[in-house]
Amino acid sequence: MDLAKQAANGIDALFFTDEEKSNASLKAVELWIETQKVLRDESSARSITRRYLAVMIMGVNLFEGLAACGIYKFDLEWSKFILEMMQSQAFMVGAVVVFYFGYYGFKQIVGAKK
Repeated sequence: MDLAKQAANGIDALFFTDEEKSNASLKAVELWIETQKVLRDESSARSITRRYLAVMIMGVNLFEGLAACGIYKFDLEWSKFILEMMQSQAFMVGAVVVFYFGYYGFKQIVGAKK
């Protein structure tokens, strides 16, 4: 008897009724609206934090590059060490350039071609 109930429930689960489709669509629309509410404010604390982090990461990288150039004349080994540190951070800096600053650069290039 229990096996028959499980089989019937399994067959019932295979078919997506109009009411179930309607409920699923309603949930999807509600989720989309909530997502849009979160994303509409670009001056949120999250976007400001992203901006500060991107500028700080790029600032540190620029400082390291300038320090390596300035120190090169006086201490070659220390300069090499700084460059090695920069190489270990290259992926992070590249990700910031592509995903944060790349959007604005792409917008300017596309806008200039209009």
